[in-house]
Amino acid sequence: MATLDVEGLHKSFGPVHSLRGVDLSVPAGALAAVLGPSGCGKTTLLRVVAGFERADAGTVRIDGVAVTGPPERRRVGIVPQEGALFPHLDVAGNIGFGVAREQRTARVRELLDLVGLSGFERRRPHELSGGQQQRVALARALAPSPALVLLDEPFTALDAGLRAGLRAQVAELLQATGTTAVLVTHDQTEALAMADLVAVMRDGVIVQTGTPADIYARPADLDTARFVGDAVILPGTADGTAVTTVLGAHAALDHRGAVDVLLRPEQLVRDDASACRATVRSLSFHGHDALVDLDLGGVAVTARWQAGSLPQPGDVVGIRVAGDALVFPR
Repeated sequence: MATLDVEGLHKSFGPVHSLRGVDLSVPAGALAAVLGPSGCGKTTLLRVVAGFERADAGTVRIDGVAVTGPPERRRVGIVPQEGALFPHLDVAGNIGFGVAREQRTARVRELLDLVGLSGFERRRPHELSGGQQQRVALARALAPSPALVLLDEPFTALDAGLRAGLRAQVAELLQATGTTAVLVTHDQTEALAMADLVAVMRDGVIVQTGTPADIYARPADLDTARFVGDAVILPGTADGTAVTTVLGAHAALDHRGAVDVLLRPEQLVRDDASACRATVRSLSFHGHDALVDLDLGGVAVTARWQAGSLPQPGDVVGIRVAGDALVFPR
């Protein structure tokens, strides 16, 4: 296991400032997800850590040692988008590519068993499914026993059903091998489901780092809240102890005046005994649950309710808030 510490990274491409002082620490054996929209600098960060790009300023340390050399000297494994396997090599050749000859056969056999592909040694990449190709790419990255594995949006090309299953498999494999890993992704579901640690990136900086639960429940700002999940944001007025919205009063210590109140859709609970009434506008059914668009006297909000006895458009229902609200000054 190895630690990763990134301090004050800056990287520009001409007038474009891709990294603006990035700090990130990943404990040994942890899977960290760098989560952000396209163009925020997350792939540049990955390439600097890997050694494919040279930073303008800042330091990358692996196990406390500053690394400045080319990729082959950093003991870093890469899992790129779409696997990028060597088409002229079979599965065994791909996995064993970076392994010493005397260790290759045993290491390939060990990794094929680990990724659930024993018996696939002689298959070529074009004979594999997309999920199998990505498992071979992960095995190839793990084969030289790297200090760190970097995953560059490796599930983007897969269909939704395959993505969910493979994400879980990859997370289990990394945990089983005790490998420190960094995943870059724009998919919040992927980051929250897989990672031990999530770093939210925006405009070339890390704006918040924490566990998936912390990032979701206590986002640093409204932009982060919107990015990591569905958000219900209501205008409110605070008096130093409470804030009042169309959904009633919520605790709001140290806030005064106009504020924004953040709730998650699952906090809007149907309670027909509540005096707070809402009209159902529409439903978006997702199988196990549904997003229900509600009209609270001219204010539109969205609730997430379990499938079963869902209301229908036009129904009037009672609403109450479960749990605490987050308050942000305007």
